[in-house]
Amino acid sequence: MTVHPAPDFVVFDSADTLRGMLQCKGANDGGTARDKASRFRPLREESLRLGGVPLLAVLGGLGWTRVNDTLGPVIRACDGRVFALANLDEMLTVQPFPHLIGTT
Repeated sequence: MTVHPAPDFVVFDSADTLRGMLQCKGANDGGTARDKASRFRPLREESLRLGGVPLLAVLGGLGWTRVNDTLGPVIRACDGRVFALANLDEMLTVQPFPHLIGTT
């Protein structure tokens, strides 16, 4: 992986193959969320460079309620794989997790 900063978490399968990247960001104001949203673009580029490895986001805080310049770019970068504490359990239903936990 050659992206800086690196994702918060990387997910590997039992064969030690990279299967996903997870970025977690909290922001309680729109300016902070906007700054943090821009960090997803290089992760998206790395995801594509690695053959389309899924990029997922877990977001917290009121700053993410600004849709156009904060949440929207993250949703696009993660192909909709964006979660909050309220729906974190749903993350296990999207790739790469169903395959990894044997529910596919």
